[in-house]
Amino acid sequence: MMAQDRAKVVEHWIKVAKECRILRNFSSLHAILAALESVAVHRMKKTWGKVSRKRALTMKKLCVQEKQLTEQGTVHQAFQVCLSDGLCPWIQAQAAQEGE
Repeated sequence: MMAQDRAKVVEHWIKVAKECRILRNFSSLHAILAALESVAVHRMKKTWGKVSRKRALTMKKLCVQEKQLTEQGTVHQAFQVCLSDGLCPWIQAQAAQEGE
């Protein structure tokens, strides 16, 4: 697989991570970012050089946002904060239905 092909795969996962953030799927977001930041992937300089600037910027923004979310604790705690703040209404609606 050539660097350009690997870059397309990396860009795909950055897009998936962005969607996870929009959907507030923090566990998947954390897993994807951890994989993209792993030593094995991070050291592929030619691959990262072929990733579009837009996607590279998106990756940096996602990493900063994740760091802000998890500064106070774990991803699970960040998720609990979202639930208590009403940021995950679909889960609260489902819990209400199950309680009926």
